[in-house]
Amino acid sequence: MPPFPSRPASPSGARHRFAALSLSVMLIGVLAGDALPAGSAPVLALLAGGGLFLYAAACLPDMSVKARSFVLLSAVLAAATALLAPQAAPAVLRRATAGAAFVAGLYASLGFLRDAAETSPLVRRCGLWLAAQPPGRRYVALASGAHLFGIILNFGVIPLLGAIVRSGVGDDDSPRGRLRLRRMMSAVHRGFSLILPWSPLTVSLAVVLTALPQLRWEHLAPWALGTAAGFMVIGWLADRTLRPPPDQRQQHWPTSGEPWTVLLPVVGLVILIFAVGGLWSALSGARLVVAVMTATPLIGCGWILVQMLAAAPSARVALSRTAQRMRGHGLRFFPGYCNEITLLSSAAFIGACISALVPADVVAATLRALPVPPSGLVVLAAWLVVACGQIGMNPVLSVTLLTGTLPPPEVMGVHPVALAVALTGAWSLTAASSPFSAAPMVTATMAGTTAGTVGRRWNGPYTLAALIFLSGWVLLVDRLAG
Repeated sequence: MPPFPSRPASPSGARHRFAALSLSVMLIGVLAGDALPAGSAPVLALLAGGGLFLYAAACLPDMSVKARSFVLLSAVLAAATALLAPQAAPAVLRRATAGAAFVAGLYASLGFLRDAAETSPLVRRCGLWLAAQPPGRRYVALASGAHLFGIILNFGVIPLLGAIVRSGVGDDDSPRGRLRLRRMMSAVHRGFSLILPWSPLTVSLAVVLTALPQLRWEHLAPWALGTAAGFMVIGWLADRTLRPPPDQRQQHWPTSGEPWTVLLPVVGLVILIFAVGGLWSALSGARLVVAVMTATPLIGCGWILVQMLAAAPSARVALSRTAQRMRGHGLRFFPGYCNEITLLSSAAFIGACISALVPADVVAATLRALPVPPSGLVVLAAWLVVACGQIGMNPVLSVTLLTGTLPPPEVMGVHPVALAVALTGAWSLTAASSPFSAAPMVTATMAGTTAGTVGRRWNGPYTLAALIFLSGWVLLVDRLAG
């Protein structure tokens, strides 16, 4: 998933205001689609798809060349679907548009939490405590902290903790200093990537759960958390192999001055997000993943209100300032998301269209001819996602293509959970290792090196070991879940 834009758009233009309104309409359509009666679903789907289309049209002049090329390819594939599969085209295009809007809605809803976190003194205090841990506890502390903050901040956790790490290392360009920077930045990077196998507030889960509608997040989560735990152990073992010689180790470690309890409010915030989402799911009947998405703007708004109450002379003033900031968030940030939302939603749309154009009987015959059992095909799919990431293919596209061209899990003879575990785990490892992914790029910028160094040199052995673990884990999940 690409990082949030560092520069919000200017709110002055009418086109940007229209873009902000269109994305707001799309977000309402996505979030209300699961909660309202089934009879309103077509109207809400039209609202979500229409809002996304108008948003893309309004933002077209601001898009990068790559984003515009994805929009063009989406239009070409939509026309090809209508011409080559006229009977199935309406259903295919509705499904593709719904998937694209769902991914875009997730991205937009997460921005409210990130906005609140950026101005919270608590977040920086927690980051300072994590970065000040001694080497024996540092990897687990930083990776766990990045994992926790990543649920709230998404990609924003890497520059946040990365800046704290850089300030702690300072100008130490000695071999020990460079190694320390590598280990700390790798811990932050890998810790963030561990949210991708399981968190419902990630594009990886949005794409996989959309592609596997028979699977619910609460059924996947325990197994996917096992993936994250295994990757954490492998990352810690990889970190232990990079310890400096005894004569170069630092004997005295500065502390942040904060107690460990500084982390408790952030832990409570994450629990609150899932608790509110779970309550809304129980009351409305919405899928849990959509309910959690619905909770994030509300909790982000509440978090900002708490900050305003601490600084404002009265509750009335705090409420007024919070309302102004929420309005300003939409006007400033929603238009600024154009490249990221366009790339993500277009990739989901493109994958769905290509999958519909590939003859299902050809795919089935090819799979039957392969001397590989069904569970082996699922493992192979995980390796393919990581391999495609090394040549620049976004997992949104590769995962959508794979889930669209492979027969349904039940037809293949594998459990849907096993396929989801394989794809989300592979997505996580792609985010850790691909020099074309946003996470290695952001990490490389903070560390003063290249994305290739971060992805392949720093994380290459970790990725290979984790892929081997993932292969065995997927086979075990298929056996146990079934």
